[in-house]
Amino acid sequence: MSSPTIYLLSGLLATSIGCSIVSRLSPEELAATMVALTLSAPIPTTEPALTATVVPSNTPIPSTATAPATRVPTPTTGPITFADDFSTPSGSWLDCGQCEWKDGALLMGPYSIEGAYQVHTAICGTCGLVRNYRMSVDVAFVDGQSDRGYGLIVRVTDEYLLIVGMFPWQGIGLWRYNFEQNAWTLIDNLVSGYIRSNRSANHLEITVGPGSAAGRSSVSIEVNGRTLIASFNQPSDKGAVGLTVGGHDLQVVFDNFEFEELPPYEGEPIPASGPPGGTAGLVLTVG
Repeated sequence: MSSPTIYLLSGLLATSIGCSIVSRLSPEELAATMVALTLSAPIPTTEPALTATVVPSNTPIPSTATAPATRVPTPTTGPITFADDFSTPSGSWLDCGQCEWKDGALLMGPYSIEGAYQVHTAICGTCGLVRNYRMSVDVAFVDGQSDRGYGLIVRVTDEYLLIVGMFPWQGIGLWRYNFEQNAWTLIDNLVSGYIRSNRSANHLEITVGPGSAAGRSSVSIEVNGRTLIASFNQPSDKGAVGLTVGGHDLQVVFDNFEFEELPPYEGEPIPASGPPGGTAGLVLTVG
């Protein structure tokens, strides 16, 4: 028998013997044998290297996201508010001709004779050009002709002047003057016991708001807390407001002026060239 045959038979014999021995071992002996073989196995001196597989991709890497710009809220227009106790000149009254700040009040007049009837005004520059508002002032007759009115400018535009005039004999009225026609229109007037006579001070307040129809304004006139005149069909325009004294031989004192724009707020500054209807400190001459 050749050597390879001997080796083959020897291997088969060893395997047969091993199988025979294993078959004769109890479960406990078999477990002990496996543990011994595991402990006697050689420990590798190095660990196998880990190789990362990179898979190429044609997908572009997105750029860093940009945060959306912060939305800046748009401020709501208005309201315009202004108060003046006339303790010192505030700089709010545009070219207040023949005005004197005296004893904590504003004294207007007397004005010089110009040969024709004139309406003198002091425009409230701080109040701006407005449509809806509330305005009030304390006013008293000081000296002069008692047949000439004094009070508040409801509105002055390029086309017209709307005023509230009081009289020391307890009269009050609402007038509109048209610049192009050079003509006055009496809207309403009355005599009321709620108006203090002679040189007594009266609290005059007007409120201008939406009228009875689109494009129209309402004008409510109060004296000492009592509504005396209400007109609901006046033109609805933005205009300047202020104080007025009618005629040259008249002196009037004003105090505690208050102005508050009402919604919808649409007020805007008076142009540098002055209020509508003329220059700052409008002097209206009626021929």
